[in-house]
Amino acid sequence: MLCISQLSSDSDGEPVPGSIDAVLVQTGNDGRSWTGLDSDTASAAPLAIPEAHCKKCPLLTDCFGSELSHPLWELPRISARRFRDLSAFSLEVAEVPGDGLTAAQRRNWECVVAGGPGVDGPALEAELSAIQLPVYYLDFEAGLSPKP
Repeated sequence: MLCISQLSSDSDGEPVPGSIDAVLVQTGNDGRSWTGLDSDTASAAPLAIPEAHCKKCPLLTDCFGSELSHPLWELPRISARRFRDLSAFSLEVAEVPGDGLTAAQRRNWECVVAGGPGVDGPALEAELSAIQLPVYYLDFEAGLSPKP
């Protein structure tokens, strides 16, 4: 086993201030070994504080994202300030109030609350009825040439 006092002591055997050896003495680790240091520092992970930038973190699900079905990070283009305001209620989209959201965020929120996709029926009907039949299209995959 590697003795830390060999790494961080002065010529008199006293711990150098700020060294690992000095930390071991302050924490009462009289074993003065790496094993003792591991046990001193092996505590539970600190409480995670959700922020808007957590969306890009690879550890998101380790902190608080694994049990959320629709976390606040799903809301499109949510600002840090708005995220902080909404996270005071909950990290689940369905549990936050829908007022004060942008149009895109509001559509997303409504879909989550309703539990399904959002379809604007009248707008879709208007678009489909504007199509003049018969409709033709060119399928490029069906018309490949024999030569590459």
